Amino acid sequence: MTGGTLVISRAKNMLPVCKYYLKTVGFQNIVLTSEEKDSLNFVINEQKPRLVFIESCFYEAATPYMTGRLLRDFPKLRIVAFSVGEFPDDLAMWFYFHGVKNYINFRDGMCEFKRGIRKILRGEEFRSKKVQRRLDLRDKIPKAAYSFTKRQLEVLTLVCNGFTTEEAGEMLHISVRTVENHKTDLYAVFHVRNERELIRVAYYLDLFKKDELCFYGGKWVVAPLPEKTRKPKIRRIK
Repeated sequence: MTGGTLVISRAKNMLPVCKYYLKTVGFQNIVLTSEEKDSLNFVINEQKPRLVFIESCFYEAATPYMTGRLLRDFPKLRIVAFSVGEFPDDLAMWFYFHGVKNYINFRDGMCEFKRGIRKILRGEEFRSKKVQRRLDLRDKIPKAAYSFTKRQLEVLTLVCNGFTTEEAGEMLHISVRTVENHKTDLYAVFHVRNERELIRVAYYLDLFKKDELCFYGGKWVVAPLPEKTRKPKIRRIK
């Protein structure tokens, strides 16, 4: 399929819809996939697509980071982030700062969709007017790469292994308020809203190995803990 189009979405029921939209504007050789991480790299290597459409929430809140990683692995790849629902404008900002310049919302209607596609195929950037306004109004550009302190990493490790805020504070010999402050900073760094999203981002960004996370591939596993450390409580995330 060299030179074709690759559509990436975890919502398998939406893949045919995306294919239909693309066919209505003349796209051919459309391949649909729900593969992720290394498997996705393999698909791209094999298919060598001209254009890639990736669902904006494919990797949960980590999609902008992982898409930026794809661009580093495949510098010549042209990527379009798309939404099949209400587009999360804040998330769109992070796509932009990780190198993805094109955003399409299928709910904007066929006319807007066709206009965006025409611009993208001409090599121009396309963003919905709403997203562009958000970009224009920003007076401070966030950092494209995530960064955090050693202490924040320690807090993140404990959170991902099921420890409560109180338990994390006791283990690190810091107050509960300090732990909460570190968690708030981590939410801002990774652009997430709660622990569930934080754990998923940590997983998708490969910040921990398989046996270092409670959540892995939809199943819970408990990492080996140091001696004299009690087994953490496991909280299931749906």
